Amino acid sequence: GRHTIRAVATDSDGSAGLDAVIVTVAPTPPTVAIAAPADGAVMRTGTAVTFSGTASDVTDGDVSRALRWTSSLDGAIGTGARFTTSRLSVGTHVIAAAVTDAGGLSAEARRTLVVQPANTAPTLTIRAPGNGAALLAGRRVLLAADATDTDAGDLGTAVRWTSSRAGLLGTGGRLTVPALPAGTHVLTASVTDPEGATASASVTVTVAPSTLVFTPIADTYVDAKNANQRFGSSTSLRANASPSKQAFLRFGLSGIGPFAVDGARLRLTTAAATAAASSSGGVVRGIASGTWSEATTAWAKRPPVDGPVLATAGPVSANQKVDFDLSAGIAGDGTYDFAVVTSSTDEVVYQSREAPAAARPQLTVTLRGRAEPRVRIDMPVGGSIVSATQAIMFHAAAVDAQGTDLSSALQWTSSLDGPLGSGASLTRTLRAGTHTITATTTDAAFHLGSATVVVDVQASSVKGDLGFRDFHYPTSIETGIQNEATASKPESKLWFVDGTWWATLYEQGAGAHRIHRLDPVTQRWVDTGVPVDERPQSRQDVLWDGRKLYMASRFAGSPAQNRLLRYSYDSTAKTFVLNPGFPVKISGGGTESVTLAKDSTGTLWIAYTLGNRILVNRSVGSDLQWGTPFVVPVARGTTVAPDDVGGVIALPGAIGVFWTNQATGADYFAVHRDGAPATDPAAWKEETAITGQKAADDHFNMKLASDGRLFVAMKTSRSTPADTLIGLLVRSPAGIWSPLYPVAPFSTLATRPLCVLDELHRRVYVFYSPLHATIAYKASSMDTIGFPAGGGTPFI
Repeated sequence: GRHTIRAVATDSDGSAGLDAVIVTVAPTPPTVAIAAPADGAVMRTGTAVTFSGTASDVTDGDVSRALRWTSSLDGAIGTGARFTTSRLSVGTHVIAAAVTDAGGLSAEARRTLVVQPANTAPTLTIRAPGNGAALLAGRRVLLAADATDTDAGDLGTAVRWTSSRAGLLGTGGRLTVPALPAGTHVLTASVTDPEGATASASVTVTVAPSTLVFTPIADTYVDAKNANQRFGSSTSLRANASPSKQAFLRFGLSGIGPFAVDGARLRLTTAAATAAASSSGGVVRGIASGTWSEATTAWAKRPPVDGPVLATAGPVSANQKVDFDLSAGIAGDGTYDFAVVTSSTDEVVYQSREAPAAARPQLTVTLRGRAEPRVRIDMPVGGSIVSATQAIMFHAAAVDAQGTDLSSALQWTSSLDGPLGSGASLTRTLRAGTHTITATTTDAAFHLGSATVVVDVQASSVKGDLGFRDFHYPTSIETGIQNEATASKPESKLWFVDGTWWATLYEQGAGAHRIHRLDPVTQRWVDTGVPVDERPQSRQDVLWDGRKLYMASRFAGSPAQNRLLRYSYDSTAKTFVLNPGFPVKISGGGTESVTLAKDSTGTLWIAYTLGNRILVNRSVGSDLQWGTPFVVPVARGTTVAPDDVGGVIALPGAIGVFWTNQATGADYFAVHRDGAPATDPAAWKEETAITGQKAADDHFNMKLASDGRLFVAMKTSRSTPADTLIGLLVRSPAGIWSPLYPVAPFSTLATRPLCVLDELHRRVYVFYSPLHATIAYKASSMDTIGFPAGGGTPFI
């Protein structure tokens, strides 16, 4: 209100003074503060919300009890300093807390509060596998589910998968499981939203074995010489062309059911007796008749062999497991009848279902899903050995069940390095170790297809482990690709002694060929200074017999003269010493190649072609004395084309000579018994290694295995893209030559094949040079020969 303030003062004389002022005091409103809820708070409808606040007045003091609370949507909602309500309607509320003091003055505070509808559970749908799906054990399985929430959106990454048999499988809307164990599984996908609401779905699947193994339900053979004799209880199955014998087998297949046949392999085991071996393992054909009986079938009542040829086997040895690919003859469950026949008069003897369990016939069927995409990895080749510093090319193709190309959608992974990338092709390096490389794709219906290969990546202390050519010699040393400063096709210039690799190499500083030693630390060839041949265009073939080092050094210049050198190894000085009297002159000057071998009597042999003939020579009495060269004394193939080559190799108790003959289109092999007269035709046996279809060219390389088998990497003269250009021949100790195993087709333009045996790991390697631009290789098991498709693994 309006106040008059007076002041009066009186002095010592009693006189008084007076003054006055007028003061007006304005009224002060209360103050209000909201403590809870927070401004902008969000909550679900039905949630109990506590409101609290304070109010004070200068005159009236604490007036919090007089607070009145209202909502812009619901009106009055409560009073006082604190209250709780769960009745707020859905929407955005402007909450006001107001108070009026005794003087009639008012004040308020405001907050915004959002009330959302009640939380709903997420929606979850399993896309794959379907309920009731049939899956295969050991195969990758795609688990696919979609999960969404009204508020949180996509919850796919939070989907959790479990199996009633295998437990927790993992998380994710798209999860690939490496395998599920066989049996019935209830697969459950579940998800929880941020507020704890859950959803789940389940499907039941059956996981069946992916590989089925069957033994015959009946087998027998028949013999034309014993037309009425029955052999159903025999432990043998025999096939022969003369006298004619045929074998029959019946298998009852079940469990294939809803799946497709990915492959079918019939494994037969030859009998242990030496006579069971044959130059032909026979032909397996399907037969239509399913009425023959094991107990009653004889030659006179045999079923007709009227079905297609399904598989053929080459030469077989005793007690060998022989596989026939019958994939084309197996479609699904049912009874299947097969015949084993042959056009060879060299009888083959297999063991029947009456034989011991380990030797009985087996039909192994591998399965795949009928709708799953087909994936084929072309590169890298399974079993490849590469360097950790080498860039590896990955290439694969994929199609769905309808033939749609899915290659661009392939996903590549490594068991060690994880995801590698996507697409049909990519290039990566891998760390050292054994990698299982998997290429995977999925079709529109979530069917998953994959393929795997195993690659061995080896560490190297050498930077840039993939070799490269860094220089060329001048024409005074080498004259183009036909006469480079290396050995020729059948020759070898490397040997291994005292834990070290050695070589005869041209040393440019010395202008001569010298013995070199490989430094394992620097991976460089070190010149030992030991001379070999002062003629720059000479070339050598070497032989280390465990005591002495021999070299045949050929030269086609003027005068054309070949030499033999012999060295001893000084283990103290770690060097080689030329023996007295060497080098000596030997025959064959001017030849394209010469090779050297030593038989069991200590006689040295050389073989070469010259003047369109295949020639051999041998030492007489000592390594220093040599006889007169002579044409191999056999009936066929000794007159050759100007570009053909020959080679010699020591066999158990014999010397073998291999030569090409482009004039007849064949490659030949002649065997001489150790100790027999060198020039006596009766001491020689001739074999035809391969003939027909332009089989011969002037490229081959031989290696002998400890079991007596001879491996020959060779080149043909074939010229259509799919033809075998580089192949491998294998000769058994009995002198039986295998068919040509394909290594590289003509489309690779490969040349200069070399053969290397790794008997510790039972691997055979064939190296070759595509277009003279690189060196590549392929590998196979020594026991079951078969090389992968593709261009091979780069080496240089």
